[in-house]
Parts: sequence; C-alpha cells; structure tokens
Amino acid sequence: MEAGNFKKLYRIDEVAEILNCSPRTVYRLVSDRELLAFQIRSSLRVSFDEINRYIQQSIEKSQDEG
Repeated sequence: MEAGNFKKLYRIDEVAEILNCSPRTVYRLVSDRELLAFQIRSSLRVSFDEINRYIQQSIEKSQDEG
C-alpha cells in the first residue's frame, strides 16, 4: 500500500474491510497484540503504517511456511 492515497488512521471496521475479514477478527488481532491499536475516547484506531506492517509481516510469514 502506498501512503499517498490513504488516511493516516482507520477505525476497526475500516481495517476489517482492508484485510477482508470481520471486525471481530480485527479485535482479536488487537487483543493478541498482532496488530497494534490505540484508543481515542471510546473507539480504537489503527495507523496506516501499522496496517501495512501487519500485511508485510503476514506475507513474509506465509512465504517462510511455504
């Protein structure tokens, strides 16, 4: 992903859409500290850089396994 066309912070539902999974899965990733998020008042936000890091790490992990 290139940062130029993307927002800096994403809500959990937006992260789920990017990762093509459910919001529940994203909450689980955050809970397991596989995806770092922070709280703004009562809602969680994930940075663009963190989403990109998670995707890259997942790609590398799948290549190592296969």
